[in-house]
Amino acid sequence: MDELLKKSVKYTSCLVLGVSLVLVLMNKLSWAGGFLVGSFWAIADMMLTFKVLKIAILKEDRKKLFVFLLVKFPVLYLIGILILISKKFALTSLLLGLFPIFIVMGIVRICTPSFRTS
Repeated sequence: MDELLKKSVKYTSCLVLGVSLVLVLMNKLSWAGGFLVGSFWAIADMMLTFKVLKIAILKEDRKKLFVFLLVKFPVLYLIGILILISKKFALTSLLLGLFPIFIVMGIVRICTPSFRTS
């Protein structure tokens, strides 16, 4: 599962940077920033979710679980609320930025033979 997440984050980052570059070239700076911020927020959320699930399922150190939950819910979600309240970016661009990690993760899962179940 770690390899799936690593590949997905790498490919998503490349995709998001490419889309943001195109938006900057089209002089849509607010949209480029919103798409970038939304995507990287979603990537951080996905990485923390995987860490929490890994610790909970494998019954690793419970102190780590508490730290990751503390970072994920109050900190990351507070940052998300502050981003929304700031109104620096178009809401639609922020929302569209949430999806690339899920799309890329699905494509990586389907296209990579080592991630498919037999």
